[in-house]
Amino acid sequence: MKKQKKLLRWVGIFFAVMLVLTFLSRAADSLSIAQVTLAKPQNQAVVHTVTGTGKVEGTKERAVFAPAGKRISQVLVKEGQSVKKGDTLLILSAGDLKKAVTEKEDEVSQLSGKVQDLASGNAVQDQKDQSTLQRAREDVNTAVHNGDASVADAQRELDAARQKLSDHDNVSQQFTDGGEDNSERQALLDDIRSKEENLNQVIRSRNKDVTDANRALEDALQPKASDSSLTDAETQLARSQEELEELQKLVKRKGAVKASADGVVKSVSVQTGSQTTEDAAVVLYETKGKLYLTGTIPKEDAKYAEAGIHVTVTDSSGKEIQGECTLVSISDNNEDPALKNAVIEIPEDSMVFGSSGEFTIEKESGPYDCCVPLTAIHEENNSTFVYVEDTENSVYGTVFVARKVTVNVQDKNETLAALKNGALSSKQKVVTDSDREITDGSRIRVAEDS
Repeated sequence: MKKQKKLLRWVGIFFAVMLVLTFLSRAADSLSIAQVTLAKPQNQAVVHTVTGTGKVEGTKERAVFAPAGKRISQVLVKEGQSVKKGDTLLILSAGDLKKAVTEKEDEVSQLSGKVQDLASGNAVQDQKDQSTLQRAREDVNTAVHNGDASVADAQRELDAARQKLSDHDNVSQQFTDGGEDNSERQALLDDIRSKEENLNQVIRSRNKDVTDANRALEDALQPKASDSSLTDAETQLARSQEELEELQKLVKRKGAVKASADGVVKSVSVQTGSQTTEDAAVVLYETKGKLYLTGTIPKEDAKYAEAGIHVTVTDSSGKEIQGECTLVSISDNNEDPALKNAVIEIPEDSMVFGSSGEFTIEKESGPYDCCVPLTAIHEENNSTFVYVEDTENSVYGTVFVARKVTVNVQDKNETLAALKNGALSSKQKVVTDSDREITDGSRIRVAEDS
């Protein structure tokens, strides 16, 4: 009996040891298995988000000029500063302005004399041209009148010669005795031929004189070559007079160059002590009108930014701008080919000129039937695949394993990938995260919060 009890005790100890070893084996095995997070494919849209920063600009600029070549005593504004119409932007040297007024007065005086001389010369020439035209018309009338008179005289002489021949022939027929002397008649015929030649010569001479007179008249009627000397001098005089008036106004204002409208200073191209140039000294954004936020985005994101799309804009404090903000245009960036310029119209008075802001553009595509987290996507040897949860039988019974499935990505963003239909079923679960590297057939265990 004691021997039987002892045997039973040892059998119990054996099974207890086996149970502990099995537990330890399973525990050790579980520690070597990858712990994964799973997710089912979802039907949803892929949202592409494009972000950037920009600067507020206006639609209407106004350039403020100052006379070139004048020293600047003081610059009173800087970029981004708000100004009112009439505010002083900069002050020019009083000495330079007084000297410029004197020089401009001399220039105006010289140009006035030049204009008067040219106008007088043009008047004399106009009178000469009118006289030449009048004489040409008179010459045509004279040539026609005298030519016609000469032709008429020659015609009368020819008619008289022909009448003499006719009278001679009539007398000869009445008194002929058969032995007529033809010498007289021949003389009359020669006279007629002479008169005919004279008439033809007179007609030719008349036509030539009339033609020459008409040509002279045509020459007199021809437009004269344009001479813009007087016009140019008058234009130059008017411009110089305007410049003189501006200089005189500047002298009265003690060299103060003022803002021509309410606005914000976009740029200042001069500095104290320098000289003014032909370029604008200051450029203002007028405060009235539309506002634009101008910034840049990556070139590869430009396909998601279409003109007319809504844009979310926040100011430098992070406050979202209320009202409609619209993307107006996308264009190449001349400084960096990897960027694109984005221009966004924002509501009037919503931000301050020259201030910075951030913008977000969202473009939605889909929805797609099969979307998975981007972390589920793997690439290797030009192949794209995911791991899905599967089961297989082992010495430990039925266990979970990872199966490699090749997929094609239709679209994706920073967190989501849309797969072409057919690769996965809606019931399959994909591995989205793993605490260690897995391969096709690796055993896996699901995280408790998956």
